[in-house]
Amino acid sequence: FGLLRQWGMPLYLCLTPDGYKHVEAAWLSPDALMRRLSFATALGSARLDLATGESKAGGEPLDAQALERALGGLSRKTRAAVDEAPKRLRAALVLGSPEFMRY
Repeated sequence: FGLLRQWGMPLYLCLTPDGYKHVEAAWLSPDALMRRLSFATALGSARLDLATGESKAGGEPLDAQALERALGGLSRKTRAAVDEAPKRLRAALVLGSPEFMRY
């Protein structure tokens, strides 16, 4: 809930009756991109406690291949970047990829 609040989208607290905007202008900014990438890195490398939203000591990273399958695949360029990265960062790269940002 804390992350949603930080992103300007607190749960059940949208000020307008039509909900949060799903248009590029509402979410595409340098600040918003950095927040999403920081979240992707913390989640993908298992440094985020999902129950509390707090940082924690690194655990087992998420399975990058399973994330990629859930997305339906990655572009060749993204796949090459993921393959070249250290194993502990691969899931974070998938979550921070342009393909994931579209969903």
